[in-house]
Amino acid sequence: MFVSKVRSLFSKLTDTLVEGIQLHMIYGNLNRRIRKRVSRDKFTTYETLLANARQAEKFLNEKPAEATSSENKVERSRHVEKKHYPEKVTKKDDMKSTRREISCYGCGAPGVIRARCEVCKNKKVASSAEDFASSYSTRVKSRPMFRIYIEGKRGLALADSGATGCVASRTLTKIFEENGHSFENKQASITYANGKTETSMVRKTTADVVIQGRKIKTTFTCLDNGVEGRTILGCDFLEAADIVMDVKRRNWYFAGNGKKMYPFV
Repeated sequence: MFVSKVRSLFSKLTDTLVEGIQLHMIYGNLNRRIRKRVSRDKFTTYETLLANARQAEKFLNEKPAEATSSENKVERSRHVEKKHYPEKVTKKDDMKSTRREISCYGCGAPGVIRARCEVCKNKKVASSAEDFASSYSTRVKSRPMFRIYIEGKRGLALADSGATGCVASRTLTKIFEENGHSFENKQASITYANGKTETSMVRKTTADVVIQGRKIKTTFTCLDNGVEGRTILGCDFLEAADIVMDVKRRNWYFAGNGKKMYPFV
C-alpha cells in the first residue's frame, strides 16, 4: 500500500525521476523490519520490490507475538548499550572553569596578586614616583584612573567617557617637549567642567600610550594655561584600545577578554 501511494506521487512530478532513484527513495522509507528481510540488491523494478515486500509482510504476520516481543527487547538493549552519557561535572570543576584569571596590578604578572608578586612585593612606590599624574589623583578616588606609560615614563591618567578627546597635563606636555615631539597649533572649542565654553588656540601632538602591554597611538591636546590639570583619556582612546570599564566593581578589561580584569589605580 505504501509503495503504491509513493509511486502515484512520483507520477505527478513535472520532472520525471529515474526508476532506480525512485526505488532508492522508497526503500529508505520502508518499515525497518521489512528492510531487514529485503535487501536492496534483490530488486530492480517496482514489481520485484512489491513481491519481496509482500512476502516479508506475510512472514511477519505469521510470526508468533512472543518472538516479535523478544526481538524488540534485543533491539532496545542494543540501543541502550550504544547510548553514551556525558561525564558528570562536579561543582568544583565548574568553579574552576568560571574562575577569573588574576594578575598583579603593579606589573601585570599573570597568576599572582600584588601582595604575593616577587617583583612588586618589596617595592614601595610613593605617589611622587609617578612621572606624570593627575593633580587630583589622591582626592577623587571614585574616578576611574589608569596607569600608563608614555615615552618610557610612568604616570596616571583619568578615564573620562564624557570627553571626546585626550588632554595632556602640564607635566606630560613638558615630557613631549623634552622628547622632541612636534606640535600643531589649532583653534579648538573647549568646554570645562563648570559648563563654560571658550574658543582658544591649543597645541596638539601624537604619542604612543602603553597600557598593559598594548600600544595605542593617541592624539593629545596640550593646554598652555599655566595650570597643572589632569591627564585625561577620552572616548577616542577608550575605543581605540577596546577598553570596557566596570565602574561599580572598580575594574576594567579589554573587549573580547572579559576573564582578565584589571583594577583601577
